[in-house]
Amino acid sequence: MRETRADFDELKEFVRGYGIAPSVTDDSFVDNLRIGHKRLFGFLTFVGEIASTNCSTNKFSDDSMSYFAECSSDVAQAVFCWIHGAYKPAYLSLRSSIETFIKAVVCTEDPTVLTEKSMYELFDIAKKSESCSGQAVDHFTKIKEMYAQLCGIAHSATAARFTQVCAFRMFPKFEETDAGTFISCFVSLVDRFIAVLLAGNRNLLPLMHFRNRQIVLETLPQQIKRSILGEEAP
Repeated sequence: MRETRADFDELKEFVRGYGIAPSVTDDSFVDNLRIGHKRLFGFLTFVGEIASTNCSTNKFSDDSMSYFAECSSDVAQAVFCWIHGAYKPAYLSLRSSIETFIKAVVCTEDPTVLTEKSMYELFDIAKKSESCSGQAVDHFTKIKEMYAQLCGIAHSATAARFTQVCAFRMFPKFEETDAGTFISCFVSLVDRFIAVLLAGNRNLLPLMHFRNRQIVLETLPQQIKRSILGEEAP
């Protein structure tokens, strides 16, 4: 129909002129982006070092490395959605990253997690694994708590969670409160991801390129570093 064609022409024009440059002029947007980037960069750097050394250490299975890659993708996509103001999809990607992360760290030890469909069962299996025990316990528990919170956001249990996007022209957008809330959640979760990895891979630190080691360690709050590294924490 004529109306459909006309609307599609408008969509093409929207896509042709789409950009997020206005957001970058907002100091609050840039501040939040900088905080989110620091965690994202630190996590991707750590996963990259794990992949690099795994060729010689063979600590993780091929399936595990595939899930590390997918978790990295989930975390990066969460930030990408956030940049455009698509906050609900950002939370969905973050929730997905928890499943891929748990499978990544546990599946070498217990491959049954790869076919487990229930997240509650997945958490129970992970809780019994070496990867989520010892110094990683508290951080794993926090990840589990955050998964429950993210489920509440994803299912839009209340009207306060509705995003009500009814037109593409609403993007890109930046809402300071919503953006800040997501970044706080993102930082808390990714800190725990890195903490679990660090707790189970302390012997990897000396093998890292010194710059990458510095990036990873500077990402974490001092309290978390000390809980894992003790007096060795920089």
